[in-house]
Amino acid sequence: MQSLEFPDLRKNLIVALTNVAELPRGFEDITRQLLTNIKILDEVFGARAVKPLHNFLPKLTDYDEILTISNDDALRCYPVIYALAYLFKNYKEEAADVAINETINFAEKLAPFINPEFEV
Repeated sequence: MQSLEFPDLRKNLIVALTNVAELPRGFEDITRQLLTNIKILDEVFGARAVKPLHNFLPKLTDYDEILTISNDDALRCYPVIYALAYLFKNYKEEAADVAINETINFAEKLAPFINPEFEV
C-alpha cells in the first residue's frame, strides 16, 4: 500500500540500489541484504541476481569428494536456493542464460542440495 502512496520514492530507491550495484562489491552486498525479501530483489535486479546468488553457495572445494554437504550448510544456504528457484520460475530462459554464461560450475554447486533430506 505504501508503494502506491510514494511511487516516485520507490522508483528512486530502485535507481539508487542499481547505481550502488555498479560499485565493485555493491551488487553482491545489495543482493545479500535483499535476500530476505525476494520480491524486492526481483524488482531491483531480476534475473541478473542469479550470478551473485550463485556466489553465495559454497565453493566446490568446500564439498567432499562426492559433493555432499552437512545439514547445517544446507539450512544456511536455503534462502539462496529459494531465491534462485523463485528467479528461475519467473525468468526461465533469461535466468538460465545468466547461469550458463556468467557463472562457473553452476550445476555442480547446486547438485548437493538435490537431496530429499534437506527439503530444498
